[in-house]
Formats: sequence, structure tokens, C-alpha cells
Amino acid sequence: MKTIALYDDDSFATEFSAEVIFCEKLEDGYKVVLDKTLFFQSRVVRPVM
Repeated sequence: MKTIALYDDDSFATEFSAEVIFCEKLEDGYKVVLDKTLFFQSRVVRPVM
């Protein structure tokens, strides 16, 4: 299943609802995949603080 990029349709949106389709506990947090996102994908991976 591919994550739907909501920012393509409305780049000014500030809220959205999504379902978690994958979640994995890591040593320093969690890896979460949603079915929809407003976050623009970048090539740089940033750790969650």
C-alpha cells in the first residue's frame, strides 16, 4: 500500500486524519507508516526527538 501525499492536493492544509498501516519499535523511538500524509518526503532521514 502506498502512502497518499495530501500535500499534492492542498499544500496549505494543517490537519488531516490517517490510519497507521505499519509500526515498529526501534531502540530510540518508533518507525510509523501512515496511509496518508501532509509531510513532504525528503531524502534526509531526521530522528524524532
